[in-house]
Amino acid sequence: MDVYVIDGQGKHGFADSLEGLSPAACRLIWVDVTDPSLEERNFLRDFFGLHPLASERNLEREQQTRVAEFGDPATFLADTKA
Repeated sequence: MDVYVIDGQGKHGFADSLEGLSPAACRLIWVDVTDPSLEERNFLRDFFGLHPLASERNLEREQQTRVAEFGDPATFLADTKA
């Protein structure tokens, strides 16, 4: 899992994990995951406070590339095929 963060003061960089981060305190948190396990999918859903139905389709493998936007602050989920 790769994590890129822009915090509330505008400082940016890569983080080793999501541990210690708060979505409410950051301007941006970008998480890049490849083939996440069920445990990782559930963690990401809970960490970002996503509704289970909103995250279910994006965190499952799909046949088509898609991007979805949810809520305020905006949460973008993207599933791309390599």
